This record gives sequence, C-alpha cells and structure tokens, in this order.
Amino acid sequence: MARVTVSRRGEVDILGLAGRLDAGAAPEAEKALRGLLEAGTMRLLIDLRGLDYISSAGLQVILLAARSTEAEGGRLALCGAGQYVLEVLQVVGFTSFLTMESDCDKAWERF
Repeated sequence: MARVTVSRRGEVDILGLAGRLDAGAAPEAEKALRGLLEAGTMRLLIDLRGLDYISSAGLQVILLAARSTEAEGGRLALCGAGQYVLEVLQVVGFTSFLTMESDCDKAWERF
C-alpha cells in the first residue's frame, strides 16, 4: 500500500508517494492529486523517494498530473525515483516528456 502525503514548500505543492503505488493505492493518490489540482496548484513536485513499486495504475496517476498541470499552464517535476521506479518510467517513455531530478531539493529550486 502506498503512503500519500501532501505538503507545500513556498509556492510549490508536493505530492509524496511511498511504498507500493498499485491498483489498490492509486485511488488514494489520485484523490490527493485532484484535491491539489482543484485548489489551483500551478507548481507540482511529485516526490518519489519512498516509492518502491509502481504499476500501470500508478503510472496513470502521474500521467493525469502531467496532463492536468500542462493544460493549466503549470509546471510539474518528479524527483527522487529509486532505480526500479526510474527504470519503469524510462521503459514507458515518461522520462522523455517529464522533468525528472534525482535530488528533490534541486527539483524544488528549479521552480
């Protein structure tokens, strides 16, 4: 099961994902994401440091975040992906269109 956290640092909203982001956990992550989007977030950082596993359902949450922030003219970045999650993101092609940073502090500074 994934642990989903929402926080704010300066003008950047941070969606933290940890554990396993699979079909069972994706609805909770999507609910948190939709709450941020409905509140008008324009700068979103998805912190993947604690994420051990991501399934296609988890990838859908990230894709929703990317499409929604782009549609609103906002910015999205992912940070802290471990080797397994990074490999999944690379295989499905997300690294070709998403801003990714290994260091979350560096990612936050880019906003």
